[in-house]
Amino acid sequence: MARILLILILCTCLSQLQAQDTTFNFFVPSVDFNSTRVYSLAGSYAVIYTGALVILNEFWYKSYPKSSFHFFDDSKEWLQMDKVGHIYTAYFEGLWSVRALEWSGLGQNKSIWYGGLTGSVLQSTIEILDGYSAKWGASWSDLAANSLGSAIVIAEEKLWGEQRILMKFSYTSQRHPEGLGLRAGDLFGTGTFETIIKDYNGQTYWLSVNPASFLNDDTKFPSWLNVAIGYGATGIYGGFENIWEVNGMTIDRTDVARTRQYYLSLDVDLTKFKTNKPFLNTLLGIINIIKIPAPALRYDSGVGFSVRAFYF
Repeated sequence: MARILLILILCTCLSQLQAQDTTFNFFVPSVDFNSTRVYSLAGSYAVIYTGALVILNEFWYKSYPKSSFHFFDDSKEWLQMDKVGHIYTAYFEGLWSVRALEWSGLGQNKSIWYGGLTGSVLQSTIEILDGYSAKWGASWSDLAANSLGSAIVIAEEKLWGEQRILMKFSYTSQRHPEGLGLRAGDLFGTGTFETIIKDYNGQTYWLSVNPASFLNDDTKFPSWLNVAIGYGATGIYGGFENIWEVNGMTIDRTDVARTRQYYLSLDVDLTKFKTNKPFLNTLLGIINIIKIPAPALRYDSGVGFSVRAFYF
């Protein structure tokens, strides 16, 4: 939800400001404070996010029983894939917000702090709705993950003025074990987009490091080539274990092993390809949150090493 929300915010800002800002090339960051860009950006964030929360409450939380505000401990669910997802989402929301504020001419320091914290704020306010839901509850581990995502953005911008260690995402469609197709559909949905967002079994989250940015300026190491370390999991058909209830009947699929997966692969930093088209540079920066498919070395807990010739 938060990922879709930010995309809507950015698209709305672009469509609104493109008609208003005719003095400069629209996609070129403003050197000085541009009140039209700053206030339109802030207004768009406020209106769309408020509306999204109202819609989310109407069409999701309203269907479930309410309770007094409370916390619950979900830190051990889903082999922590959901927590890594929180870090990643807060990271790219913060990064895009930093770039949007820089584009508006707000100034480097304010853009870093306000933009970087945006990811954590966008993610963490949803915890309020969770906290009033009897089915769930606010999660301290989610809040910590959100904060870590923002911290990564801010720390790298303050230290290096750029993102040398990127967070990225990839997804591989899954063939679920026999008899678990219905369970997977109930948990993760059936549409392509829905399963990409929800199915932890197919997701991989990456730290994509740019070695050239840590080397001397005269290095011959390609500036666009990254080394990526990934984390994923498989065999997950329940929060804590593969046991669940259906119509009062207990379904036990503990025969399906829940395994953690670690990857080592290559990647491409698309922002290193500078063109004379500001729009194209902006587009490359947006899609740079997706890892490029490449060969990968994988380690499965309890299984061992294997090689994937082409992994996404």
